[in-house]
Amino acid sequence: MILKPCPFCQKDIPRSITACPYCHRDEQGKPVVMDSAVAVTVLSEREIQEDLKALASDDLFSRNEAIHRVTQRGPAIVPSLLSALTDFSKPGLVGIAKCLGKIGDKRAIDALSQAAKIGDEDLRIAAVWALTQIHDPDVMPHLLREAERPHPVLQ
Repeated sequence: MILKPCPFCQKDIPRSITACPYCHRDEQGKPVVMDSAVAVTVLSEREIQEDLKALASDDLFSRNEAIHRVTQRGPAIVPSLLSALTDFSKPGLVGIAKCLGKIGDKRAIDALSQAAKIGDEDLRIAAVWALTQIHDPDVMPHLLREAERPHPVLQ
């Protein structure tokens, strides 16, 4: 498959695609409404829950493999990740934030910003990193707010 970089978010996409599945813009930069409902129906709820459980694994290799599997599903998995990220009692939130950053979907901006404010230190760092991976102007105010924190890694 021949890939080309999206002119706006710079992520590699297949050359045959006219609208980027990451930043949801066409080749002229106009926003496009992407229908990810078809891809979501292919994913079973059981598979999603197994991957979310694997994101909380103590084994680094298992966690990284789960992150890779989840991000391979692309923007279709974002609603499931967002609903899991809003429940701060669940384990594996750091992995979920990393997945959202690797996918780079702008629907995750508000949830990641909230996680950066409320979560523990590891979640805050992962959420800020994920926000830096989303190439959208709406991210900048959230990042500037986090840069004011005294934590050197977040700055």
